[in-house]
Amino acid sequence: VGHRVNRIDLGADGATRTLPFEAYQPIRWLALSPDGLLLLAVDEKGGAVLLNTARGAEVARFTFKAEVTAVAFSPDNRLLAATVGPRVQLWRAPSAERRVYTAFSLVGTMGGHSDRINYLEWSPDSRYILTAGDDLSARIFRIDLLEDPPVGKSRKFTPIALTAHKHAVLGAYFLGDGERILTIGRDGAAFEWRFNQQEGRLITAPGEAIQHLLHLTKDAPYQTSTGGDATFRPWIADVRFNRELGMLVVGYANGSFGLFK
Repeated sequence: VGHRVNRIDLGADGATRTLPFEAYQPIRWLALSPDGLLLLAVDEKGGAVLLNTARGAEVARFTFKAEVTAVAFSPDNRLLAATVGPRVQLWRAPSAERRVYTAFSLVGTMGGHSDRINYLEWSPDSRYILTAGDDLSARIFRIDLLEDPPVGKSRKFTPIALTAHKHAVLGAYFLGDGERILTIGRDGAAFEWRFNQQEGRLITAPGEAIQHLLHLTKDAPYQTSTGGDATFRPWIADVRFNRELGMLVVGYANGSFGLFK
């Protein structure tokens, strides 16, 4: 809410409490660690505040020095990934279980996209990061090679490109145990890919991704500017996927939304 963060108790009382910190600019992104003990709030200028949720205490402040377009903790609680423009920054996250905190330390910066990144997601095993960008592609970054490269080999890893979309990619998600990937474009095209996590190899050949269309059904009316009802296939404004439920929610530019299993 502006420069502050509210926490709402979903219990019987529904109490709302404002957390005891304030950002320098309006807050744009929130990232909660998987154990729920660390909250990172990033403002629209790239300034970040780290909070210990159990103690309600501010731990550290730092800056990404540019606008952040996505941020997320790894499932194993060790790392934080943030996208700044077309690049992915990987940070080593502090542990809320230690009494002495250290600031985030930069592990490395990874490139591959040629335009802004819209979304990032970690694989369930924390070995890969999946990104979706305005350059009509999604990318797979392998993280374990960046942290612990093989003996005698470079730390560099060329990301795997998933190219099939004709418009900007808004979402990219690991399905199930991570052996399948779903990418979703602004025009409602969704492509399904097969991925070998063990070998870090894309199984789906170019041009063979399974395509789905995430459009409204014909019986869903759309109110036109002239006042009449018409069937319309609007652009997608935002999309999110819940891996546990296998449920995809798509928000369209005309204000409607759809749920897909």
